[in-house]
Amino acid sequence: RRANPMRAAAVVIAFLAGLARAASSGMSPVTRVVELLKEMTVQIEKDGKSEEDLYETFVCWAQSIISQKGKSNTAAQARVDELTTYIADLKAGRIELTSERAELTKEIEELSGDIEVATQQRNKENTDYETAKEEMQKAIDALTSAIEVLKTATEGHESGVLLDVQASLGSSAEARTKEAASIHYAVELGERVLSKGDAVFLRRLLTGEVPTWDWKKLNRKATYKQSYKARSFEIQGVLAKMLETFASNLKDANAKEAEQLQLYDQLMSAKSGEKGAAQASLETMEKETGARGLSEQEASEEAGALRNQIDMDMSYIAQVKQALNDKKGEWEDRKTLRAAELAAISKAISILHGDDDEVINSIDQVVELLRSEEKLDLHRKEECETARADDTREAIKYARGIDELSENIMKLKAKIEEISAEIEDKQKQVEEIKKEAEKAKEIRTEENKEYLKNKKDDQDAAGVVNQATEVLSNFYTENGLMLAQQGHGQPFVSTAGEAPPPPPKTWEAPYGGKTEEQTGIIAILQMIHEDIVADEKKADKEEEKAVALYEKTMDALEKEQEDLEKAIETLAETKGNAETDMNDDVKSRRTDSGEQAIVVKRIRDAQPGCDWFAVNYPLRLQNRHVELDGLLKAKAILSGGVFDAPDPSREIKPGDA
Repeated sequence: RRANPMRAAAVVIAFLAGLARAASSGMSPVTRVVELLKEMTVQIEKDGKSEEDLYETFVCWAQSIISQKGKSNTAAQARVDELTTYIADLKAGRIELTSERAELTKEIEELSGDIEVATQQRNKENTDYETAKEEMQKAIDALTSAIEVLKTATEGHESGVLLDVQASLGSSAEARTKEAASIHYAVELGERVLSKGDAVFLRRLLTGEVPTWDWKKLNRKATYKQSYKARSFEIQGVLAKMLETFASNLKDANAKEAEQLQLYDQLMSAKSGEKGAAQASLETMEKETGARGLSEQEASEEAGALRNQIDMDMSYIAQVKQALNDKKGEWEDRKTLRAAELAAISKAISILHGDDDEVINSIDQVVELLRSEEKLDLHRKEECETARADDTREAIKYARGIDELSENIMKLKAKIEEISAEIEDKQKQVEEIKKEAEKAKEIRTEENKEYLKNKKDDQDAAGVVNQATEVLSNFYTENGLMLAQQGHGQPFVSTAGEAPPPPPKTWEAPYGGKTEEQTGIIAILQMIHEDIVADEKKADKEEEKAVALYEKTMDALEKEQEDLEKAIETLAETKGNAETDMNDDVKSRRTDSGEQAIVVKRIRDAQPGCDWFAVNYPLRLQNRHVELDGLLKAKAILSGGVFDAPDPSREIKPGDA
């Protein structure tokens, strides 16, 4: 190593000034060189002071960089620790990024509430139904018993009814108690709908209550006996209508209960399915898991980038420290060399008069060294410029690639979200189609049941009408008469010692039949049969149309479902390809980021030496040329050359030698 070439300019200036003085005073060449070396000593000491200032500035720069990088690394490490804790919390489930859990929990609670409310409502409806059913069945049993009692009591009798009623009761105490309860309930029902007189009559008839007889009225004409049977028949008709009403109501209640039970089962199935799906979603937490994965990936990438930054800055700090140590060593070497150079100059001055050839050889060696260093500086400068340009282009290339990959990743994410939404929409459409098909199937089944029932009813009715027509036709043909209505009168009761009741009213002329209505009845029956057959054919056609419409509807729904499922399959495949592409791009981006970090680190590692060399190279080149000029002129003077005194006001430039 050698002294800084900055001293060369001062050496040349001192050399030329000494030359001028020597030329004017007539000094010998050796004397002139001695004077020149003395002035060089002054300039070398001045250059040493300047280099000391440069060294102190370099030390200040290095310490500042080390301090700043240390602070930024501390902040980056704190952020890395924060991200590491955040990632750990994400993995442990201590942080939730979406409201999915709350929403699903609320949905499950609402569904559970709906199920509980529906169950309570169903239980209440069932309790009401059982109560009403029990009441209606009780009424039906009572009315059935009452009608049976009245029918038995009035059949073939016009007196002694009360005794017959009492005798008709069961023989066992339990049976009598049960029948009596039914009869009393029938009496209560009769009192609600019958006139007061009919209600009293029914009570006495069914309960066997015997009124106190008025013996003075016994010999009156027994007109009440003529209306007794008519009244009992009228009451039987009212009770029969009541029985029919209760039976119809019970049938409707049973049908409604079955319908409500079916609706309840359907509702429970739907709500349970929704609750099960919500519970399954709560177990998987797909949205939350996806958000966690994305957030974890971003946090991991940020932490990775910060770690790379810390590593690069630590490397850069090491480089700066190394450069500082190297510069310190260079500074110590330069001080040592400068001191040795001053000592050598002093020694040269003392021996200069002894051997001019030795001095010239020394000058030649220094000139050769300066030219060698000039080539080395140029090589280092060009090497730094080339390497920095190549690394910069490579870093820009990676940056552009990373930007393109990031943009493509965002597009793929948006595309995946769009496809997912479309798949979900089509899946909902498929479910709606399935529900619609199931509903259509239920309606078709109910319609077919109704059709088969009505068809059987029509066929049965047609058979009955045909049978009735055949019976009437045979009767009219065989007897030549209309249907004779023959009744069996009930025997009258006569009390000993009392006037018998008046005879009943009978016919006044021989029976000839309803011949004038014969043709009309059969014709009406035939018309009724034709209407039934026509209704049956019409129902058959309507059933065929309904079946055709059902099959057409089901075909359309199946076709639509098939198209949707194919579309879902295609979308799922497209989504899978997009996810694969996105994952590939993420891996490529991570790889490019790593490669870019390596290039940036290489640039930063080379930056301290290259920056210093790029700044100082022009000055080093200029000073080296000035020093070469001075040395070559000194060599010429030592060889006996003579130079004109320079213009003191002219600037000294390289090449003046």
